[in-house]
Amino acid sequence: MLLRFIVLSVTSLLTPVSLAETQPCPKQFHSVPVPDNAHYCRLFNDKLPASLSFHFPASPHDAIDYYQRTFKLLHREKQKDRFVLTSPEHSWNLILSPDGSGTQVDILIRASQDTAEETRQAEK
Repeated sequence: MLLRFIVLSVTSLLTPVSLAETQPCPKQFHSVPVPDNAHYCRLFNDKLPASLSFHFPASPHDAIDYYQRTFKLLHREKQKDRFVLTSPEHSWNLILSPDGSGTQVDILIRASQDTAEETRQAEK
């Protein structure tokens, strides 16, 4: 299910550039912080499910370190040359892909944190 969501979300990120023009990067996207040195931000959808993509001028491992310092309990999975980080409440994913001299970061927001936590509690 998670892999299907990620594949569909990444596929949706491949929309024509005219639908997602580069813009200044926000400080955060929903509840996920965007590093100060991020650039080439592209907002694909601000409403749920939401997605934002940007370039981070550091290695994927540095990007992982940045997000693990912020969110201590991230689930990390490697898929080919990409890393997928998942929030503890499963409300969002980060896909980190090597990109030239840095990392492409795709933030995929599936649900608000409150909704995700309610769903998770109901599954127990």
